[in-house]
Amino acid sequence: MDIKLLQLLSGETIVAKVSQVEKLDPVEHTVTKILVNKPAIMVPTQKGMSLVPWPPLADEKVEEVELNPDHIMYIVDPMEEIVDSYKSMLSGIEIVKRPQIEV
Repeated sequence: MDIKLLQLLSGETIVAKVSQVEKLDPVEHTVTKILVNKPAIMVPTQKGMSLVPWPPLADEKVEEVELNPDHIMYIVDPMEEIVDSYKSMLSGIEIVKRPQIEV
């Protein structure tokens, strides 16, 4: 499962593990649904951007969400910092990068 950044038509930016893309017609390549695991939304805070579980009113036990591809503007690979923040949110362990030493 790849961690992806999904931009929705509603303006929400979601980070999630894209687990499945189901196609209706192999000739037309029409996508019927996209399943994402443990989605999180990016929200602004005083310290910058933060990730919180999405959808906001769903039971916390919900791990998989089905998205209608007609509501998605694009899906891309997120920046490494976003992937690290997402993994930290899921695990509860903060990922610390080693500083690079310049010679």
